[in-house]
Amino acid sequence: MGKVLPHAHGVWAVAGFDYTASMTAPTSPRRAGIYLRVSTDRQTSDNQLADVRQLALARGFEPVVYEEVESAAKARPVLDRMLADVRAGRLDAVAVWALDRLHRSMTGAINTVLELDRLACPSSRSARAG
Repeated sequence: MGKVLPHAHGVWAVAGFDYTASMTAPTSPRRAGIYLRVSTDRQTSDNQLADVRQLALARGFEPVVYEEVESAAKARPVLDRMLADVRAGRLDAVAVWALDRLHRSMTGAINTVLELDRLACPSSRSARAG
């Protein structure tokens, strides 16, 4: 099980990121699913995208953006699609701006992080500004 570790500029790592690992080029591109969600239609995910994209690139991942547009809905089809891509091996990591963007409840966020850990997606991250 991974730990939650502080990182520079308010960035938090979840579920086993190795900060000491060498950043040598992998033999095939590593892909990180970037999940974006806002709470109302009056908000934008631009700040989330900039922070999380920078985090993924800094760790050597090719960002793949998954943006939930129906934020008030209980169903999260974009999150479901991203998790299906993890299960199918199309993603090596998942990054979100903050855990509350992943789910409305902490229980839901924890269950998703535990599922990612079971799926051997060790690079699950949350980048939180300020």
